[in-house]
Amino acid sequence: MNTSTEDWIAVVYPESVRSDYLTDQQTGQPEADIVGTVELNKQPGFYRQYLDVGNDGLIHNDELAFRVRLGGDTNSTGLDTTVLVGISFHQPGQTASIDLFVGVNPGPGNRTYLNFYDPGDDLNTSPDTTSVLDYSGPTGSSLTWQRDERDTDFGNYFSFLTVDSTTDHYLADENNTDASNDLGGTGGNDMFVSFRVEMMNIIEAASDLKGITVDENTAMSYVVLTSNQDNAFNQDLGGHDGSTGSFDKSSSTWGDLGGVTMPYLGDEGVVPEASNYALIVGSFVLVLSLVSRRR
Repeated sequence: MNTSTEDWIAVVYPESVRSDYLTDQQTGQPEADIVGTVELNKQPGFYRQYLDVGNDGLIHNDELAFRVRLGGDTNSTGLDTTVLVGISFHQPGQTASIDLFVGVNPGPGNRTYLNFYDPGDDLNTSPDTTSVLDYSGPTGSSLTWQRDERDTDFGNYFSFLTVDSTTDHYLADENNTDASNDLGGTGGNDMFVSFRVEMMNIIEAASDLKGITVDENTAMSYVVLTSNQDNAFNQDLGGHDGSTGSFDKSSSTWGDLGGVTMPYLGDEGVVPEASNYALIVGSFVLVLSLVSRRR
């Protein structure tokens, strides 16, 4: 959680949509502002890290982490903003719908919490048709569905770090004269909020909430947003230029707003275009069939 961005992958948006626009949060709080440069190879606002635990090609023991760059630390007392990542398992060509949320938020006892959330039973294709409901996992699950700062290993799952030459590898290179630790323009350093979840939680939640089977061939797209509470969307949406005015929640889908990232497949990175993806999956199935026949 404390590593440099050199160990993370910038999350890509379609059609060259930047990971976020500067000072476009709805309430003027720097800590709620997702910030990033236009160029993904410089200082993006949204990162992903996939950990293939055991290096065995199977996802059941793997881990998935996210890092979001925020425009500052409002009160210098830790995280004061809810940061949510919506996960969508939609297929190429389908309208993206959020199937579950994972995120961190300031909660009771002045502690940071890491939670999963249910997006509700509506279409989940837009802010107006998506909810953020408490979720504690399927009945009988043996997994951990909520973590907070009372847990001795919480530092393995969450960090809130100052953006500097230690945490931002682009900033560390003195040749990058355009690098900044203050993209938010607040006069202070930006902040990285990072959190990690286990793939088994995602597998169980997807099955329980939406009846979706997640395996090694399941692609995931993301929606990242901030809020001043963990049951609403009222601050910033990654990929969307909020400085142009408020968006129409009743008619704009997450994709219309520029908020849906490209799909990712495990640790393989961005999934190719739909036709190429179908070709790759088809080839993979053919190989498995040939191998099975030889046994």
